[in-house]
Order: sequence, then structure tokens, then C-alpha cells
Amino acid sequence: MSSLEKLRKLASYERRILLGSAWRLSWARLQTKVIPFRRIVKSLETSDNGRSSQPSRPSVDHAAAVKWATSVLSAKLPWCRNCLAQAIAAKRYLNRQGIASTLYLGVTTEPGANELDAHAWLECGNQILTGESATDYKIIYSQS
Repeated sequence: MSSLEKLRKLASYERRILLGSAWRLSWARLQTKVIPFRRIVKSLETSDNGRSSQPSRPSVDHAAAVKWATSVLSAKLPWCRNCLAQAIAAKRYLNRQGIASTLYLGVTTEPGANELDAHAWLECGNQILTGESATDYKIIYSQS
């Protein structure tokens, strides 16, 4: 079954979440390429706060929906595999729904390497929504 056929078989609210997430991921990836990080962070503090769009099904678990959409899109779209873009896009989605989440940035060094390895992830409650387990990373920034 092609991706387009799979998209058509989704419920309308799932399609809306997936397509909205694809837009946010693409926009976030572009921003990470051209806008300084401090400006992106500033925009996250004010983006979509206080505005909430009502989902067609009130029972939608938005955190789970964001996790699902990010996972699907990162597997299908090469520009959506960036952990920082995923965390930014998911944070914006949850901000719009009025759901609290925390974006983390961490760094680590491989033994014997002179380079830092950086990682971004988003948590909502005790659940990691984007990014992998980040136990090996020292947190250098977080934003709720």
C-alpha cells in the first residue's frame, strides 16, 4: 500500500494532525537552518500561547498524537529527521493546544573525541515525545 493510500485511510483528525505536524516540522527545520537559536527560543516562549484550536474529537491525546506523527514523518521525510526541528515543531503543536512540555538540549563527548555531540528532545509529563532516551547527555538548556 502506498503512503498516499495509507494517508487516505486515516481518520480525518489523524490526517489533520499528521499534515499539521508535517508543516510544523518542515518550518522548524528551515528555521534551524537560517535563524539563530536564541530567536527560535524566543519565538517558542510566545508562539501560540493562549490560542487553542479545538480538535474534531475531544478525546484525542495530543501528546500521543505528536509522538506518533513525529515518528511517522521522521521515517518518511528526510528533512524531518533532525532532533532539534522535531522538538521545536512538537513544542509548538503542544503550545497551541495549551499543553505544557519541556524542550531539552544536551551535549556529550565520545571518549577520545574532540567534538561535542548535541541532542534535543521534548518531554511532556514523564514521557519523551521526540528524540531518544537522553541519559548520556548533560542538559545545557531547557525550556518549559
